[in-house]
Amino acid sequence: MNEIKAWVKEALNIMIPAQSDNIFENLQIQMNSRFIRKIADARFHGMRIRFSTKYWEVMTPEEKKNTVFHEVAHIVVKFNYYALNQSTEIYDEPSPHGKEWKSLMIKCGENPKRIANLGDRLLLVQRPKIAQCSCNDKIHISKVEYNRIKRGEIYQCTKCRSVLTVA
Repeated sequence: MNEIKAWVKEALNIMIPAQSDNIFENLQIQMNSRFIRKIADARFHGMRIRFSTKYWEVMTPEEKKNTVFHEVAHIVVKFNYYALNQSTEIYDEPSPHGKEWKSLMIKCGENPKRIANLGDRLLLVQRPKIAQCSCNDKIHISKVEYNRIKRGEIYQCTKCRSVLTVA
């Protein structure tokens, strides 16, 4: 968590130096073990950034840093939008990965594209259990599927059509 906080502070100091201490003090940084469909999210209302505990374990240091900067950029874009709208002129709300967000990522020297390409590592998170079939393939299954097979529900191998078993 200290590494994440250091990256958040670094990102804020680059993106919005005049307000970095104020934002950092009010920002909640959390790990979430329930995230399996996203790596992280940022919420300006509520001042919170959450990271997936499960994905975090399989990410490289480069992917982790880029993800932290990615989420901080979302917070800063919203902060700037609401600060601008305190004036008399109303500005259109920026898109989540629009030009404002991209310019902040570039300003920090980070790739403004998704670099956390987890590939096969997704299976470890989204399908952590393994089932066996008669063609000796090991098939990654979810915890729900695993528990259903344990209770007697029938799942079949898509190749050999034999019944899947779990240990």
